[in-house]
Amino acid sequence: MEPRPVYVETQKGPSLRYEITCQFCGNKKLIHPCRLKRGGKYCSRECQNKAQAKAISDETRKTMIQNSLKTKYQRIDEHISQITGKPAATALYELHHTKQMTILGMSKYLKLARSTIETALKRHNIQKRKYDQSSYLREWYKRNPGAGAILAEYAHRAVKGSRRSDEDLIKRALSVQEQAKLSKLEKYVLDYFNNCGLSPVPLYAVYKFNIDLAFPEHKLAVEIHGGNFHTTPRKIKQDKAKEEYLKSIGWDIVVIEQGTLKMNSPGMRQLLSDAVSKVKEKLKSYRPS
Repeated sequence: MEPRPVYVETQKGPSLRYEITCQFCGNKKLIHPCRLKRGGKYCSRECQNKAQAKAISDETRKTMIQNSLKTKYQRIDEHISQITGKPAATALYELHHTKQMTILGMSKYLKLARSTIETALKRHNIQKRKYDQSSYLREWYKRNPGAGAILAEYAHRAVKGSRRSDEDLIKRALSVQEQAKLSKLEKYVLDYFNNCGLSPVPLYAVYKFNIDLAFPEHKLAVEIHGGNFHTTPRKIKQDKAKEEYLKSIGWDIVVIEQGTLKMNSPGMRQLLSDAVSKVKEKLKSYRPS
């Protein structure tokens, strides 16, 4: 039966549709002319899929699935070989057994899903590596939630009172400068300084200390004391040691005390304005030794 043209009312006015009879279920339905150009034999995608499935025999379907899986596995093996430069089976064995990589580590390295890695190991008859001691401990912590806290407490007691070497502290200071993870207050002050035409270096490393905002060429340090964090005895001692060392090597220091002031408040803006004025004066009056 040929499609019958029908005009239907839409928001934009009359629109042409075609009435067809579905060749699978026999229901009548109105379709758009563009669907008629693409075939227009079925009332829905579901009927189309069922009709196609009915036309294909079971054996043909199995063959199609196997062929599609073969091509999929071939592409995965080619991807593994391209990254590692070795045959897929050899690469998987070396990564999992020789280099002791976990399934998660292999998935990140090869940029494949974990389920794909596990399937590839099975296809190449590579036995999954047994859990190592760390994996057992992780599972044990999950089953015994309080055990981790107890062991951590014992570990803290064991290292309590021990001191890190200056070499370790210098490495840590350089790492902090590279990462440059600022607090909200430090970022707010840095943005304010930048808007005022100043370009300080955040968390600049000097010996084993990190300066909040620094002008290394002028040997000027800006220390930001926010909230009550800098009022504890331990932090007061650390700040004093930092200031004494910086002054001993010729650095000048400007301290910004936030106190109870909130960010974006008029008092805070006035405080930063005064600090910027001090910094500009010190930068102008700096004379290299």
